[in-house]
Amino acid sequence: MPEFCDVALPVPLDMVFTYRLADSVPIVGGRVLVPFRKERLSGVVTAVHDRAPSMQAKTVLQVLDTEPVLDASLLKLGQWIAQYYLAPIGEVVRTMLPLAAEIKKAKLFRITEIGHEALHASATAGSSRRSHQDIDTQMVEYSVLDYLSMSEDALEGTIRSATGANRQVLENMVRKKWIGREDVSSARDARRTVQVAVLKEVSGKLNENQQKIVAYLQENGGRISVERIRELPVPRTTLQTLVKREIVELIEEAAGFNIGGLKKRGPSHLDFIFNAEQKAALATIKASAQASAFSVSLLHVRTLGDPISAGNRPHARRCSESSSGIWRRGGNSPLGALRRRARRAVAPHSPRRSADRRGYAFRGVCAGFEAGADRSR
Repeated sequence: MPEFCDVALPVPLDMVFTYRLADSVPIVGGRVLVPFRKERLSGVVTAVHDRAPSMQAKTVLQVLDTEPVLDASLLKLGQWIAQYYLAPIGEVVRTMLPLAAEIKKAKLFRITEIGHEALHASATAGSSRRSHQDIDTQMVEYSVLDYLSMSEDALEGTIRSATGANRQVLENMVRKKWIGREDVSSARDARRTVQVAVLKEVSGKLNENQQKIVAYLQENGGRISVERIRELPVPRTTLQTLVKREIVELIEEAAGFNIGGLKKRGPSHLDFIFNAEQKAALATIKASAQASAFSVSLLHVRTLGDPISAGNRPHARRCSESSSGIWRRGGNSPLGALRRRARRAVAPHSPRRSADRRGYAFRGVCAGFEAGADRSR
């Protein structure tokens, strides 16, 4: 059984992090919840092994997936993207996952012994004159201490809504060790569910509104979504009354995705009407897809009202466009964007960059871009 795993975390560091395994062994390509500094992060496992790191490794908190969310081919693609665009592997892997794969951030606060002493001192001797905080801030701090003394612990959002404290006040109280903070982030439930009302045995006397809901359920086979029931001209409390009387039961069911339910914007007679240039581009893309071979299609998108020539815009330099649709020069060209990205990747925070390192990075990225453009011809 392997003892360690390498995890790609969404942080701006071009490396993976080694963690010690607990009871269960994660699968390569699956997600795990791990501690990172003072918080919890969700990352993707890139390897499991028995090689102990040179420093003490932290333990994996939770294995989130039993099946890989990224298979071997997608992991290989992510590593290629990270090397080609000089991007951290963890951030690349994060962009390949849906938003539902993100973890739910949560911080739990509780009062400490020093906080109890400060609260007692404020009740007996008042606020300290040596405090650098104004009176209003001190009152908010004591409100937080009083609130936490009445409960064992509380989430950050609950404390802020109950006492009016902002994040800076809580940070200052953590530094003074009046309160303790714990990261309780967990995996987000990505399931999409809907509430469904199910008709059970009808008994007793029903008023007019209750009879409408029961009749509506009977017309639809004894079960229908709560959202549909809300459309009836009856109070919202009527359904809750039927639930309390055990005439109707509310259950959770998986929600289906219906593209037809999306609302369209604009006149329907304008749907799928393309001009000559759009038809030509669509035909080229379809031919490339049907060929089932490697190809590159780069689209230059213009908003409505843009002039045909990019040089007519006052904020853009005149550019020359090749026959393949690749912009070779100009500040707003894809090639220029790659150059700017290479500058930031080589020295993202340094005001003075090394010309030699920057030049090698530019030539590497731009040569790869132009090679891809040449292959697309």
